[in-house]
Amino acid sequence: MKIVSPEQLSKIQPNKYLAVNIVALEARRAIAALQRGDSQTPANPYDYALQRFLEGKLQFARLTEEELAAMGRDEYDNPGRGTV
Repeated sequence: MKIVSPEQLSKIQPNKYLAVNIVALEARRAIAALQRGDSQTPANPYDYALQRFLEGKLQFARLTEEELAAMGRDEYDNPGRGTV
């Protein structure tokens, strides 16, 4: 696995914690696609996600009110009703 310094992450995303979360979300997406058979990513989805982030190919944007409403906002307002 490639070692990346926090300074490298902060060049792309000033908040290093958010940067780690963005990479983790992409890795999870890649793993899910592999499990479904929808994707042919390289052997290590974590390295793949990190490389995409460092190349600037991953974008992060908060959901809009309309997007939250379309997803069923009441699930987010009532955290006790979720499933694990």
